[in-house]
Amino acid sequence: MYRQRHLLAAALMLLAGALPPARAQDSVVFDGERYIRMHRERQSPGDRMVQFVREPETLENWTQAIGYYRYRTKGNDPTRAAYELRDIVKAANPDAETGILLHTVTRDALIEFLTWPADGRHREFTVVRYSRSADGNGLVAFQFSHRFQGAVKDSAEHFDKKWLSWKSQALEFDIAKVHAALGD
Repeated sequence: MYRQRHLLAAALMLLAGALPPARAQDSVVFDGERYIRMHRERQSPGDRMVQFVREPETLENWTQAIGYYRYRTKGNDPTRAAYELRDIVKAANPDAETGILLHTVTRDALIEFLTWPADGRHREFTVVRYSRSADGNGLVAFQFSHRFQGAVKDSAEHFDKKWLSWKSQALEFDIAKVHAALGD
């Protein structure tokens, strides 16, 4: 009897909105490594993001990070979003290397770029895959970033071996996981 009352009370609280929603995805595996959810927030109306880093890294000292994003305010065209991001990257660093791939079947767009801050303290390779949201009224994105210290030549051999793999994995990543983590 106690268990039934407890379940009924929990159900009523859930219907009333008194219980917190179930936690979004707590971890993700990419390139054979596990990333732990570190941050989730709602941004402008309808926009959300979830960020993951490897243990023991933090959002302040990460070397590899994953991001899931939902944009309701950017329209629903993955290609346009990729070109807009390219323009933002090039405005911040005209020497940044960028490339865009368009998937003719899914209509997803992937942008990759290699950039660095003005002081050159690190380099950052990022790949972002844009896809239409589940309801078609916005976009979701999967992002993988790798930050490495020092000059590019110090890390070039390792980087050359990995960047093609990261792009391929981003294209193959199950975008349904992004939708689920963002509540789509």
